[in-house]
Amino acid sequence: MVQQQTDLLNEIMAEAFERGATDIYLLPGEPVAYRIDGQLVRSEEEALSGQTIKEMAIAAVGEEDVEKLGRTRPGIIRSGCSIPGVADGRLTIAKALGQCTISIRLFPSTIPSPEEIRLPQTIVDLSEQKSGIIVFGGETGSGKTTAALSLLDFINSQRAVHICTVEAPVVARLTPKKAVVQQREVGMDVPDGSAGVLAAMTQGADVIFVAELRTADDVMAALTAADAGHLVITTVHGAPPQMVVENMRQAFPEDEWAQVSALLARNLLVVTSQLLLERKDGNGRLAVYDLFVPDEQIRNMIEHGANFHRPRNPDPAVYRDAKDEIKQLLEEGLISEDIANNGLGRLRSAYYSYAHKD
Repeated sequence: MVQQQTDLLNEIMAEAFERGATDIYLLPGEPVAYRIDGQLVRSEEEALSGQTIKEMAIAAVGEEDVEKLGRTRPGIIRSGCSIPGVADGRLTIAKALGQCTISIRLFPSTIPSPEEIRLPQTIVDLSEQKSGIIVFGGETGSGKTTAALSLLDFINSQRAVHICTVEAPVVARLTPKKAVVQQREVGMDVPDGSAGVLAAMTQGADVIFVAELRTADDVMAALTAADAGHLVITTVHGAPPQMVVENMRQAFPEDEWAQVSALLARNLLVVTSQLLLERKDGNGRLAVYDLFVPDEQIRNMIEHGANFHRPRNPDPAVYRDAKDEIKQLLEEGLISEDIANNGLGRLRSAYYSYAHKD
């Protein structure tokens, strides 16, 4: 969908990548702001004008779409942006007080390996399955898209399969290795996520990556594909893992919960949620994972819509506890005590919210 980028946007993105930023925020009357290791940092440059930001938006998606912004749903425009060979970005345009605003989520052009992001081996092993659904959960900015892409590229390097992606927008180009790869962008190649999944199924995809399940139609398409014999990899907003499953179910009207729960119980391979914690040495962030591989008991509870919890003596091959990972990182001196306590507090808050969701 991207048309072109202004020279200023290229400079901003290059600066962001150089500083290790994950996000860029462009707001009228404010200098460029970056999110670095989870913290918001304003640049020392002059504030941006509304006209300058609007020019960036028009260059990216065209004047016609920008002029419609704010008058038609969904009230945002998503597109891609990039620094060729360095970084790709997911650009979102919206309006505030009648003026354009832009946010950009950055992804390195080189997709990290599972080892580099400490992806649990259980998830890597389950990617060998021919069907089912692998769900990466977490809050905004938790690295779930990076984790999903890492697993997808691992499959690409290991298996001679047909991979189809459905993204809004495409944020990282997959170079075909052993696999053959099609990447579809919502709004350019297909009208919506469910149409993209149907196209992948119809063309005989072995592995389908749906970048994010946002709507009931998206969830149903992904579960239907998994049930039909495809391996589906996707991301869902939420934490802990139990709430990720609940969010998928509650995307539907109550009279459809039984059908959705049955599909989930039958096809869920693994669900995880993750946090990113700042390293003690200031050199980036580390991911920690909560992980559930449903056994027969958990599948029965999912099917009947019951709350499910970690057993008292969990099998480490089936359950991975982020609390234990945080404590291990602290013992190894990789994170500070303050960061560890912050992470443990976020976990407690997530589990409390799940336990009291009704």
